[in-house]
Amino acid sequence: MKPKTSLSILTAVAGLSAFSMAALVGSVATAGPAPKLTLAEAGDQWLDEDFSKSGELGEGWAAAKGKWEIQDGVLKASELAADKHAGVLSYTKPNQNVVVQFDIAFDGAKGFDLSFNYEKGHLWRLSLTPTGATLQKDRDKKDPNSKTEALAKTDLALEPGKSYTVTAEVVGEQIAVKIGDEATLTAAHPSFDTKKPNIRFVVKGESVAIDNVKVWEATPKS
Repeated sequence: MKPKTSLSILTAVAGLSAFSMAALVGSVATAGPAPKLTLAEAGDQWLDEDFSKSGELGEGWAAAKGKWEIQDGVLKASELAADKHAGVLSYTKPNQNVVVQFDIAFDGAKGFDLSFNYEKGHLWRLSLTPTGATLQKDRDKKDPNSKTEALAKTDLALEPGKSYTVTAEVVGEQIAVKIGDEATLTAAHPSFDTKKPNIRFVVKGESVAIDNVKVWEATPKS
């Protein structure tokens, strides 16, 4: 692994990091220190994927669209033109209050989302591009009066091929996102305080590398 610089999200908090590309493998974690958080107290860790094992993704992962392959210890992801849709990978586990952390390096992709649905459709997402980040409430396709709302934005300057650590905190209706030591995003909406069936990664274009995916249960910080 290359030395880390550190990027974070609190759901989104953690730190901006330089990393070498490693990959996603699916295993339930038993240990490992939780990141420093602002909204949440981290509890049991139920996912710790470092993609060190070659072959197929582990139990719980499902690719709906796009190309998702473990290469050289990282998960490489790209959109496929034939799909006519962004690449989508989900980890299925019911959740509500969580801390999500992962490393990401852009290598040509136009964008990448950390996305949460609720049982009836899209809920919210963190959208990353090499030049910016947005926390947004998604439009509910089943509600004709619903619309996409950008709740927080910040400019970024992510270097191609350089890995950044993203940490997301989700507690009740609140989300907090810190990107490195230079940018912080926070947002809240009553609809966010609900059960979610999974955690989703969405890639637009080609390609990104993902590594060190970790998830903890969370409770509000006292």
